[in-house]
Amino acid sequence: MKRNYALAKWEILVLLSVFGGLIFVLLPPGLGTSKPNRDRSFCQSNLKQIGLAFRQYTRDYDEKLPPLSVENKGWTQIITPYVKTDEVFACPAGAANSVGQSDYFMNARMARLDEKELSGFVETILVAEGEDNGAANAHLSEIPLSWREDEYSPIFRHLEGANVGFLDGHVKWFRHTNFFTERNGVLRFEPTFLERNPKRK
Repeated sequence: MKRNYALAKWEILVLLSVFGGLIFVLLPPGLGTSKPNRDRSFCQSNLKQIGLAFRQYTRDYDEKLPPLSVENKGWTQIITPYVKTDEVFACPAGAANSVGQSDYFMNARMARLDEKELSGFVETILVAEGEDNGAANAHLSEIPLSWREDEYSPIFRHLEGANVGFLDGHVKWFRHTNFFTERNGVLRFEPTFLERNPKRK
């Protein structure tokens, strides 16, 4: 007696759903999304890698954050040994970078600080989107007011907003208006010191 190997409709549907799920899992992230969304995602990945490089640097240097520059090297060049490629300093939505340039700035108020003396890691800015092709030591102490209404400024770079990397390593996108809502809100430049050491030495 011959067996009938024809698949029932429900079996075909199950197979299609399984294959569809596999394709979704195996496809590269960002594929099928709009270019602005892809750029924002890749930029966030860059900032996460930069944040990890800062973390590895502090482990090697007694928990101290790097200087803005030393011996003609900017902070991007100082932490370059801790990243896979210096392409992480180029935002995909910006112009092509030359060697030693950066589309991101470091919070100048964090330079050389000892992490053991700090708190407020979740809300303190470490790195964020800066001018295209900035210097290797690109840094800011606050967001320039001139960026507020300039739709070509870095805080408009991704879908009328920008990515920010925080001291604890997490990265988040903010709409451009959020950069000026509160001076001491969720976007802090000023470091917060532990109570036992309230002043910077």
